[in-house]
Amino acid sequence: GQLAGRLAAKGASITWTAGGRAEAVPAGVEAVPMRASNVVERASGFAFPLWSAASLRRLAACVREADVVHLHEHLYMGNILARRVAGRAGVPVLVTQHTSQIWATPGLPAGLRALRLLLAASNRTLGRWALGGADQVVFVSSRARDYFARLFPFRRPPRYLANGVDRSVFGPVDEAARRAIRSRLGWPTERPVALFVGRMIAKKGLPTLRGLTA
Repeated sequence: GQLAGRLAAKGASITWTAGGRAEAVPAGVEAVPMRASNVVERASGFAFPLWSAASLRRLAACVREADVVHLHEHLYMGNILARRVAGRAGVPVLVTQHTSQIWATPGLPAGLRALRLLLAASNRTLGRWALGGADQVVFVSSRARDYFARLFPFRRPPRYLANGVDRSVFGPVDEAARRAIRSRLGWPTERPVALFVGRMIAKKGLPTLRGLTA
C-alpha cells in the first residue's frame, strides 16, 4: 500500500491486483481484486491462494497493458502467471522477494518439514526461472538475498533494500513516555518486553518463540 500510494503520488499510474477484497486502497491507485480460495493455507498453514480462472484472465490482461510489472514474491499462483505473461509480452519485471526458505527450527511440525523440502526444490527450479530471469530483483532481507545467490545467477545483480518504517506512525519515545505507555498497558517498567508480529503459525517461528518465553 505504501509503495503503490507513493508511486501514484509521483505521477505513476498504478494497477494493484491481489486476492481478496480491496481495502485501504491509496488515492490514485486502481484496485483489481481477484477471487481466490485459501484452502491450501487452511490445510497446511502455507499461504498459497488459488485464483479463479476469470481472475487469472483479468490479471493477464492487466500485465499486457503495463509498462512494468512489480511482483511481491515469486511462488504465488498469480505471480507465476504474471511473470510468464510479462516475459512473453516483453514487459519488464521487478520482483521484491521477502522470503527464502522455511528455516529448520526445533519443534518444527512434520508437515512443515515436508513443506520445507518442497519449497527448497521449488526455489531451485521455479525460483531460477522467476528470479534469475527477472529484469531486477530486490530483497528486503540480506539473508534471503544470500540464500538465493547461492542457488543461481541473476540477470542483474540483486539489490538489498530493507523494509522501510513509517516515521509518522512509528518512532522512539523518551523515558517518561515509555513508562507512561507501559503503565497504561499494565506492563512491567523494568523487565524486557518482546513483541511478536506475524501470523500465529509454526512457519513464523512459534516453536522458537515458545522456547524463548519459557
